[in-house]
Amino acid sequence: MSSLQDSQSYLASARRGKGEGWRYVLGVLAMAWTWWNICGYVGLMGQAIVFRLFGSTSMSTVVGGMLPFVLMLGLLYLIVHRLHQRPLHTLVNAELSINRHRFWLGFGVWLALVVMFSALHLWISPQDYTFSFQPSSWFAMLPMVLILTLIQTSTEELFYRGYLMQGLSLLTKNPVVLTLATSLAFAIPHFNNPEMQRGFLLMALNYSLWGVFVAVITLQDNGLELALGVHAANNLFIFLFLNTPDSALTTPAIWTYVRPIHAGEDLMSTLLYAALFYFVFFGGISRHPSPQSE
Repeated sequence: MSSLQDSQSYLASARRGKGEGWRYVLGVLAMAWTWWNICGYVGLMGQAIVFRLFGSTSMSTVVGGMLPFVLMLGLLYLIVHRLHQRPLHTLVNAELSINRHRFWLGFGVWLALVVMFSALHLWISPQDYTFSFQPSSWFAMLPMVLILTLIQTSTEELFYRGYLMQGLSLLTKNPVVLTLATSLAFAIPHFNNPEMQRGFLLMALNYSLWGVFVAVITLQDNGLELALGVHAANNLFIFLFLNTPDSALTTPAIWTYVRPIHAGEDLMSTLLYAALFYFVFFGGISRHPSPQSE
């Protein structure tokens, strides 16, 4: 993990604009209250409306699962812009603009890892998969999945590894405390996901490990771009190319993994991908700063 000096400029964004601690407490409470009390109804309403308009179960499922994140992103924007009076991009880095090059590097490396190992497993154990591609459904939902998944993953990263981590840095700059606290906060809302039936304790550890991984690369890279790219690539691969029957968002992906999954398999996959990704970017290879986006 980065030293305090490496992550200082990113965490120091917490004091930009109006950075008093009570504002962060109020912002977190507003986000939590909205998620637990309003977002479920928003998702159900969106799902019902889309199904009535298009008669598509897959499209309505996508909207029902993703629409709450549109609301949450809008709320987060208002909190940062109005309550803290600073630009939303300061949750990403301390620069004047977002480093899109770094985002696409993270996206591409993570996608390459999951494609490579998934293709290898498909070749070794083809009986574990079924070819579930439905062209009409897949192409109909493609634009919606691309847009809403980017909103969903960006909202989670901007809140947990951006807003929450920066806010907690007002109390402590210890990277271990910041990593563990934000990882636990990220994992808890996922405990209602159907994947938890694979094994609650190991899946809880898996979600927490994911949170640790993206928090570490955020602090190490002194910005959120890598985490944004990784999260987007991971979820898009699941929703479009290889889904499971017990997924939190079932979609007509090209392939479906039909063998029951043990939570330990998920945990080991996350460990493997995270370790390889970390090695590619921070494994002793001299890292030169990439050019900032215009």
